[in-house]
Amino acid sequence: MSAAPHILTLTGNLLAERTLAFDTWAPGRTQRARAESFQVGGKGLNVSKMLNRLGAPNTALCITGGATGAECAAWLEEKHFSFRAFATSAPTRRGTVVRDASRVNKETTFLGPDTPPDAAAVRACAEFLIAQPAGGVLAVCGSLPGWESADFDILRDALHRWPERG
Repeated sequence: MSAAPHILTLTGNLLAERTLAFDTWAPGRTQRARAESFQVGGKGLNVSKMLNRLGAPNTALCITGGATGAECAAWLEEKHFSFRAFATSAPTRRGTVVRDASRVNKETTFLGPDTPPDAAAVRACAEFLIAQPAGGVLAVCGSLPGWESADFDILRDALHRWPERG
């Protein structure tokens, strides 16, 4: 039996996700959470989380920026993720999850605006992918804000050529 291939997951819209837990909450009032937690989200990161649980070799590729991007990178390091972050000038997207213990399975998620990465981050990501050896597995997950812009030409080309690499 051959070894599992190394899998790259690409998250183009990373999320710095803070969860606030309440006994109960309602709109229009001041709320005080009983607990707070932080994790990094985004479709590709969620795939890498599951691959880690399954023991499958993987590297999470993500675009990070600003203080929220630094917080995401620190969390990934702390959780021992294999990852490669490509720096952008725009801050990483934020999200807040509000959980209400008085309601079964009730949570509300508030997402910040999608922000396209700058051209340098897109280029760095594309160059990293181009430099990978043939035969690797790449999972492009979720949305890529700015996908239609000319800044993404190099990344679109790298992704379209990926299948040719075996």
